[in-house]
Amino acid sequence: MDQHSDFRHKKIKIMSPFKSLSPILFSGLLALLLLCSAQAHAQPVQSVSQHGITWTFDRPVEAGRFVNGDWWVLGPVTVTEISPASVDGMHGSMLNPPIHRDVAFDRRIQRNTYNEEDNVALQLPLPIAKPASLLSSISLLEDRVRDNPQIDTIAVLTVLMERPPPGSLRPPYQGDDKSIPGNLADVNIDILRRLPPVEAAPTDLQALAKEF
Repeated sequence: MDQHSDFRHKKIKIMSPFKSLSPILFSGLLALLLLCSAQAHAQPVQSVSQHGITWTFDRPVEAGRFVNGDWWVLGPVTVTEISPASVDGMHGSMLNPPIHRDVAFDRRIQRNTYNEEDNVALQLPLPIAKPASLLSSISLLEDRVRDNPQIDTIAVLTVLMERPPPGSLRPPYQGDDKSIPGNLADVNIDILRRLPPVEAAPTDLQALAKEF
């Protein structure tokens, strides 16, 4: 894995808290995620926000959340505004980013080729007529050179043509396949409860949830 890719490093960073969870805390977190998913399911909105990023649509759309808290919206949709706006090669957005070094999130990312044509934040209003993942970023505005990180966060908005069941797992953001990969209700929590607890497991689930 390329240790110098900030985009890939961000993915590793947000997954790491699960490693220190005890089975009991993990099962509690799964139940909490399922409850939140059901409560946040299918509501008409004209904009959704996550991690400081807001997507605005040309009309109210049906929206809900996957178990990890990421938003889905029922398409087709037209995105009219992404905040913060992309300026000077920063705060970029991409649709279904492929697995290669060409990115459009920030022109300063080292060892990656910035391709402005792939920055869909510069193509608003943006119609999305088929299942897709819209990734939008917030850049670090300080002078970032060489191997210093340039991206503060990236949020994922998934556009689906069919309403997913409550408890659905989010499809992968890369590639064109947006099939629902599974459901939290299918997770056998009893197996997790039989596993021995690990040392230094976090006890504050609310603080832990903010990492995702």
